[in-house]
Amino acid sequence: MARTRAFDETAALAGAMMAFREHGFSGASVKDLERATGVSAGSLYNAFGDKQGLYRAAFAHYFAVVIEPRLVAAQTLEDIETAFLDLFAPPMTDGFGCMVVNGVIEFGGRADAPAADMIARGLDTIEGSLARVFGKELGAKAGHAALRLGLIYRGLMVATRSGRPLDPYLPAVREEFQRLRALRDGPA
Repeated sequence: MARTRAFDETAALAGAMMAFREHGFSGASVKDLERATGVSAGSLYNAFGDKQGLYRAAFAHYFAVVIEPRLVAAQTLEDIETAFLDLFAPPMTDGFGCMVVNGVIEFGGRADAPAADMIARGLDTIEGSLARVFGKELGAKAGHAALRLGLIYRGLMVATRSGRPLDPYLPAVREEFQRLRALRDGPA
């Protein structure tokens, strides 16, 4: 018979997600994970198997609370703009970046990386969500808009890891969305 967990799994995954965002997979120590989750290493490993299992579960939590509500749920250009503007507000300004982009930075394209499939899924989800919305909103005028915005997103996430303020980049993001709205709303 399986034991009932003596901790709040959602809260523990939120803490683990933050620890992995801050330290990366390799840099997050057992003590970091215990501190971030408020759960002992033994309980974490009993629940998730090992550090890689916890990383994968934290990645799934990241998809559920960050990527899906912001990008997968997006239906309009304005939804995408809101998702981008959210990058300039807490919690995304904490300097820890995006788990997907951080995973790419830490592991590159290694197929044997912890959660390599989830990193690839994240990249595909970001690009696919942008392409879906731009295809719907801009049609044939979309061109490379989704790829351009994907690059801007990744660049912002790398910039946030540098600890430098993102504010100087805000005008460029606003201008890009003004350009996209003009493309959508302008003469056919």
